[in-house]
Amino acid sequence: MIKFNMKPLVIALGLGVISLSASAHLASTRTVLNSTDSAVVTVNFAQPVSGDLYLATNVNGALVFFADQGKTLTIKVLPFKSNGVFEGSLKVLDVSALGIPPNQYPLYEVVTAPGADPLNFNNWIGGLGGLHKLNFTIGLPVAVSNDRNGDGFSDDDNDHDGYRDGVIDTCKAVARDGKDDHNDGSSRDDDNESNDGSRRDDDHGSSSSSSSSSSSSSTSGTSSNCTPTAQTTAPVPTLPPLPTLPPVPTISPLPTMVPVPVIPPVPTMAPVPTLPPVPTVLPVVNTANGQALYKSLTCSTGGCHTANPAANKNKLLSGKSLASLRSAIAKNPGDMGFLSSTSDADLQAVADYLKTF
Repeated sequence: MIKFNMKPLVIALGLGVISLSASAHLASTRTVLNSTDSAVVTVNFAQPVSGDLYLATNVNGALVFFADQGKTLTIKVLPFKSNGVFEGSLKVLDVSALGIPPNQYPLYEVVTAPGADPLNFNNWIGGLGGLHKLNFTIGLPVAVSNDRNGDGFSDDDNDHDGYRDGVIDTCKAVARDGKDDHNDGSSRDDDNESNDGSRRDDDHGSSSSSSSSSSSSSTSGTSSNCTPTAQTTAPVPTLPPLPTLPPVPTISPLPTMVPVPVIPPVPTMAPVPTLPPVPTVLPVVNTANGQALYKSLTCSTGGCHTANPAANKNKLLSGKSLASLRSAIAKNPGDMGFLSSTSDADLQAVADYLKTF
């Protein structure tokens, strides 16, 4: 939360001298707004001023700044317009009450040297007199705003600054009227109508005591007009102290980690030698029975295949299986068909015998 860097007494003093020494002032088409009203705010410069122009308001105790020529609202300390030359009447804001929560909102305006901190009054151009202020009453009942005639200003706010006139305005009037800024040696600066040198233009009394009283009050500055009445302005509230932040807890150091043991690499295993294929073991075939059948079936006669099968007469060695022998018998070459009644077991025995050749 951003706060002005001023004690309440300094704030009150600054506000009290605004109308006496300021070279500019804030003005608005109205300071009392109902929920559908709007207003135009201007800053009027009596003479050119160079620097950074700041506009800010107070929302729930925090300063909110109008930045980028009013296009942005931010809690950051940013100027309305930086490094400019300001003169004449400068329109700064179009205020719409629509959607704004009912409350009173002050508007501050100050010009600082370019780049200077606006929260330090030592940087204000014009010193304390460089701070200007309006007070907007938005959406509050007439009992609070005192705008009974509906003109957009409190009925007792004659200077239209958003504050009801009271002790501060009365004292400012006495101080202002007591000066002879014209240096004419006789007339008061607000004695323009009759130029009688003794009475203000709004002092229409005829008694010399009134004139004497007015003169006395203007010179001494301690007139009863400055005595607080029931209409005194509320004192500037003392800003609450910032809350004490709890101490930052001490963070305990992290425990020392136990180093992870290095795992030795797994040894490379020698490849398993390739075993030679197991030779196929041929079953032991009893060929004696087949040899005997080869002779008894008359296959060994000279006209068929001869006694020695190795001679391979008539393609004998083609019959090394049961199927090949059955096929040859079925074809009946050399009248082999008579062997068709021979059993498969006997023919298989003959084929096994022939395999030995």
